[in-house]
Amino acid sequence: MSDASLGGKTVVVIGGASGVGFAVAEAALAAGAEVVVGSSRAANVEAAVARLGAGASGSAVDVTDEASVASFFERLGRFDHLAFTAGDWGASFFAPTRELDLAAAREGLDVRFWGALAVAKHACRSIAEDGCWIAECIRGHVCLRRVRTVERLTLPAYRRQPRWPPARPWSPRCPSASRLS
Repeated sequence: MSDASLGGKTVVVIGGASGVGFAVAEAALAAGAEVVVGSSRAANVEAAVARLGAGASGSAVDVTDEASVASFFERLGRFDHLAFTAGDWGASFFAPTRELDLAAAREGLDVRFWGALAVAKHACRSIAEDGCWIAECIRGHVCLRRVRTVERLTLPAYRRQPRWPPARPWSPRCPSASRLS
């Protein structure tokens, strides 16, 4: 099997009902994977699964509710790769500090930070030993862990989004785009 093939693998995309997550799900399907989409609204998950077609499934998961996350991964069982793209920071999070809406920032962190942490906590119990993880942590920043094949799917998906290139430079702790291309 070539390194770019995901044939016989299961890729979970939390936040896969729209945007970058949906593009990652499409790319994973095109590479031969079965895709499981998780998102907060059941109707959006159903619509995404219908648009993705054969090889796609999904269910609602509220990443701000640890019981929902635990239940999602218990029902799912073993899987190979995980992409976390849930939530949207929104423009208010990047306002000047003196104008920052703290309630909106707290809501963003509940999904993008605490939600990602809850997903990592429960996903690590079921992910394949040689699986990879990717999480879009902050607008335009991508943090990668144990990434092999999936980065070849996710970076082109990011580049197709209106906000590519990133509004801010890549974090020094994250690999640069040129090293992943």
